[in-house]
Amino acid sequence: QQQWDESDFGANDKLLYVNLRPIYGTGTGSYDTYVSTAVNKGLDMVSFDHYAMYYQGHDPWYGDIYYDSALSCRENWIQNFDIASYYAKETTIPLWYTLLATQHLADGDLTKYKDPNVNDLTYQMYVAMTYGATHLTHYTFAGTGDYIIDGAMFNQNTGEWTQTYNDVNEANAIIREWDHVFMNFNWLGVSAITGTSAQTGFINSLTHSINVDANGVMKSVTATQDVLVGHFKDVNGYAGVMLTNLTLPENNTASDVTIAFNDGYQAVKVYMDGEEELVYLNNGQATITLDSAEGVFLIPIKAK
Repeated sequence: QQQWDESDFGANDKLLYVNLRPIYGTGTGSYDTYVSTAVNKGLDMVSFDHYAMYYQGHDPWYGDIYYDSALSCRENWIQNFDIASYYAKETTIPLWYTLLATQHLADGDLTKYKDPNVNDLTYQMYVAMTYGATHLTHYTFAGTGDYIIDGAMFNQNTGEWTQTYNDVNEANAIIREWDHVFMNFNWLGVSAITGTSAQTGFINSLTHSINVDANGVMKSVTATQDVLVGHFKDVNGYAGVMLTNLTLPENNTASDVTIAFNDGYQAVKVYMDGEEELVYLNNGQATITLDSAEGVFLIPIKAK
């Protein structure tokens, strides 16, 4: 363990922080133990990266490496959020997440991460925010190694912005349409809802999920595809709910999410795609359709 002093870094107006490895990058030991040990060292935040979407490569021992045409996704990426968010909450420090924004190679070039489009970017952001992440960063702004495919956010030879930069800007703008609402709420936990029509496999190994009635607002939640339900409250005790459809963006499979609210609620304010809509309950329920990889934020409203 290296001990550092502020004078070691010269300009001390820069933020120095530890970014934890993802669950697939820490060997065979317990990831719970890895994160809890790091947090107990006195971290100011729990920050980690996890790049879930990739194409698997194959080395035939002759010729070049070739890659599967079908996209793969690491099934443990939601488990990574489940564990990291739990220890952030337990120690009352913020959760940070670095998402995949640049296509690159890893694992001896046998992993080719996806070149993410806007939907891929917002998908990762919605999941992170459902787990209470308050800081989102993108990997990577600049890169010079051969492992970076087609550059990062700008062409270092010409100085021109790339499509990656444009996509990241667009994704950030979508979130900024309503992040001022989100940031007024404190995260309580997540409920994982198994889809009645199809499952992703992403929520099979979660150990820190909470019941849907944990914040005293909802009786039950059902969904046709796997959905995450984030629970929030603001300083005045008002509840917030975030829903994210876990279906990958390219699958184009919507999830119909039906929420049964406790007595006394008459409507929900829905923040979707930067738009605000008031939806009145029908027999105490609201059904919201989420496109693949879509996330929404809800504020339940009681009858006066």
